[in-house]
Amino acid sequence: MPKIVTEVKTIRVAALMRGETLHFWSPQLYFKAIIAALRWSENLAEAMTSHGFVEDAPRTHRVTVRIRSRDWIIAIGSLILLQAYYLACI
Repeated sequence: MPKIVTEVKTIRVAALMRGETLHFWSPQLYFKAIIAALRWSENLAEAMTSHGFVEDAPRTHRVTVRIRSRDWIIAIGSLILLQAYYLACI
């Protein structure tokens, strides 16, 4: 809703700059707001397409990665080696 309110204010200010006054019952105001909403929906559709959204395509799901004890040993060993190298350089 805030975006619509901002757009209506922008339309009214633009009309005032042209010397027109658009009241809340003015059909021009509603028509221009509908055109703006259609433009937003078109931009959203293009953005979704460019990000890989395909209608009726199967959804992807996250994959759980298990951390095994071997992974912990490699990580801790790497930290120990890095610390030893750092202390040797001092």
